[in-house]
Amino acid sequence: MLTKADINWIIDEMKLVFPTKKETIVKMDEISTKLDTFIGEIKNTRETQELHAKDHARITHRIEHIEKHTHIPSLSD
Repeated sequence: MLTKADINWIIDEMKLVFPTKKETIVKMDEISTKLDTFIGEIKNTRETQELHAKDHARITHRIEHIEKHTHIPSLSD
């Protein structure tokens, strides 16, 4: 039969292995904060890429227009 000391020892050992509810909440909050930061960085990167793609399309269109009117052959051919 388990004594009170045995039960207390088991509980103390479990506290070393298994996180408490408070520790779990803190850890989940840390993970959530890091995830929010990461998602924000991805959003900013996508917005930057979208702006770059629009600039690229505008520049390509301008070059094609200039090549057409100056009768310069396209370098992409």
